[in-house]
Amino acid sequence: MKLRTYIAILLSSVFVLFAGASEVIKRLVLRPSFEQIERNTAKDDGKRAVAAVNRELKALDGTAIDLGMWDDAYSFMQKYDESFIQKNYAKGSYFVDRTFAILMYIDTNGSVQWQHMCNPRTGELQTFAAFAGPKLPASHPVLAQLAEGDSLTGIFETEHGPLLVGVRHVLKADGSGPSRGRVVLARPLDETMIEDISEQAGVKFSVWSQTTSADEDVKAAAKELTYAEAVMTSVDEEANVAMNYRLLPMLIGRPMVLRSETPRHFSTRGNDVIEFAQLSQIAAAGLAVNVGILLVHSRVSGPLSRLSKALKRVGETGDLTLHFRMARRDEIGEVASEIEKMLAKLAESQDAVVQASRHAGMAEVAANVLHNVGNTLTNSIVLTSEIQSTLRNSRTAGLAKAVEMLKQQANDLPEFIANDAKGKQLPAYLIKAGDAVMAEHATLVGDAEKLERSLAAVQDIIRAQQSVDGPTEVLQSVELSDTIDGALAVIEPSFLRHRVKATRTVDRNVRTMLDRSRFQQVLVNLLTNAVQACKVASEKHRFVQIEAGIASPTTFFVEVRDGGVGFDDARKAKLFTQGYTTRDDGHGLGLHYCANAIKQMNGTISASSDGPGLGATFRIELPIRLEGLADEPVQAEQDGRKAA
Repeated sequence: MKLRTYIAILLSSVFVLFAGASEVIKRLVLRPSFEQIERNTAKDDGKRAVAAVNRELKALDGTAIDLGMWDDAYSFMQKYDESFIQKNYAKGSYFVDRTFAILMYIDTNGSVQWQHMCNPRTGELQTFAAFAGPKLPASHPVLAQLAEGDSLTGIFETEHGPLLVGVRHVLKADGSGPSRGRVVLARPLDETMIEDISEQAGVKFSVWSQTTSADEDVKAAAKELTYAEAVMTSVDEEANVAMNYRLLPMLIGRPMVLRSETPRHFSTRGNDVIEFAQLSQIAAAGLAVNVGILLVHSRVSGPLSRLSKALKRVGETGDLTLHFRMARRDEIGEVASEIEKMLAKLAESQDAVVQASRHAGMAEVAANVLHNVGNTLTNSIVLTSEIQSTLRNSRTAGLAKAVEMLKQQANDLPEFIANDAKGKQLPAYLIKAGDAVMAEHATLVGDAEKLERSLAAVQDIIRAQQSVDGPTEVLQSVELSDTIDGALAVIEPSFLRHRVKATRTVDRNVRTMLDRSRFQQVLVNLLTNAVQACKVASEKHRFVQIEAGIASPTTFFVEVRDGGVGFDDARKAKLFTQGYTTRDDGHGLGLHYCANAIKQMNGTISASSDGPGLGATFRIELPIRLEGLADEPVQAEQDGRKAA
């Protein structure tokens, strides 16, 4: 199998696995999370509805206080004076006909001194059997549940529907007694009141009787809600609402069921966003796979194929004048260039050996050299053939069939993987195929290393040592802000996992020649230590601040500040010592590496803290170097600083 085909199959497999994993995550993680959020919202709405009903009861109790703690009412209960009624409770007055369904005064024995019952919505008289009659029984909640000096509020179910009831003792205006009886107020908890309460609370709800309701959902909820604090939440897919059921305690009888309804806007919109994001990701991944295949062919598999064919020709013909003509600066270009140099030196050595053998009678020596060179090149050809054989016999053919099977089942991939006999085996097969591909990759790497050693052996034959020493420091022109952004990107998952807030204030005008890789690793170490220091801090102290800019005309600075555990002076003296650590899982290498790296870059690093538990600050100062003047610090511009 060609390398191009192999890579195309591999990238396509990754694409299909990505699409399948995305679908599984959507169904098993995201959608259930949305539903749980809606259930929690429904619970909160149910609480608000109950709280709104309780506020109405509290308001009713406040009115009962006003009508009970009233000197005129107290006098009326001592000696019945009808003028009190005519003056305050005449027909059409505020408290009569349009405000309360029940307004009554009863004495301490339960005898009704005066009462008025009506439908406050229409003003028509209406009798409530539980409160009718000249005298209430001693077992009546109004008498039995109200102790001296207490108040009584609650819900009372009647033949005309539930009532909100408030009861207070009749006392003097200053609250002194003794009690002369009770004032009883009641308002209907009907649809009109529920609509008003729903509008005030911002929650749509309804109240149902367990004894008279015909709603099957309410009956089912009543069976589940066995105690006053119990809560039940369900989802009505057809109506697209989440419903929360709770019990409303009664003054007498079985509690009523309160049902709140919460529209499922979050789930509906969330699913739409997920679908769009998923399709976008799949489209982007497909485009990336196709572009990747084209790039790999043009930049990797194509040049490698030409290089392999050229090496075969060298082995077959012995022509050492081959030119690859690869104007590239990557690893493949370097290999081609080195092979060309090696062949040129080999040709020169071959000529020199031949000439030497002719002039000095050393033909045998030349033959031996050529023989050894030929053997070495033959070994190189064999290795190249092995590489091609490995690629030709790659296990990716089976992987291609698996990909084709996935494509055929693309419209219902989760169902195919979950229930189809072949589909169930497919994930395990892909894992095994992936292991096989990795094994083939390891084989190819090993053969390539052998090929490199064989080519190096040719250089040994012609006695030409190739230097492989590189510079100890790789300087490049970098923007300070970009380097800090790179370090933050590496450590960002730790910020999120430990809920640490990171802020940055960086001068974006600082550019310098710098060993970017080494300096970025220093920043990563400092940021990692800062996150670890914040793990045990309180929520408001879990922060890391990065500030960078011009320190002086020839230097710049970077400060990493955290709100974590901090340190005292004794620990400060040991911070940069190799092997010293304050963490159980630490090794004492990070800060020691930072100190050495900054020193090698001709800079300084320092640490400070106000004490244990008060956070810490690490400050780096390095010289500013411009391209072409890397060995000399330069004076920095002072304008335009402090760009966050």
